[in-house]
Amino acid sequence: MRSPAGRSGPASFHVETSSSGRGFFIHMGETPRGDARPCFHVRSARGASDQQARKCDVSTDGAVSAGGMVRGTYIHGLFDRAGFRRAWLNRIRLRRGLPPVDIERSERFTQRLRKELDRWADHLNNHLNVDLLFGRPS
Repeated sequence: MRSPAGRSGPASFHVETSSSGRGFFIHMGETPRGDARPCFHVRSARGASDQQARKCDVSTDGAVSAGGMVRGTYIHGLFDRAGFRRAWLNRIRLRRGLPPVDIERSERFTQRLRKELDRWADHLNNHLNVDLLFGRPS
């Protein structure tokens, strides 16, 4: 896949097994995929401004190894949504002969993660001069 430098923007994507998700596409330079098939089929840049959408006009992303066990992508935030994360991990679990995980467990994990990230953000806000870090006048 050849891609101009500096592509980024919100994107929705589709995996060959009918799962879909959302993330943020960040890519610089060129990616020679060789014989590998793409990891994702990018459907749109919904929610992006017109300028952002033009930057994210790729139709495929990443690469999958021949055996399907190794995948690479430029889509960030891939596992932020509980439904996509659960579907992705359940495919791996089924390959290993393990039972699937239900959506409630994945959603509880997301809630705990957000709570911990908020707690960490509060800690940083209370103990760092954030304005100084970002170069803003105090």
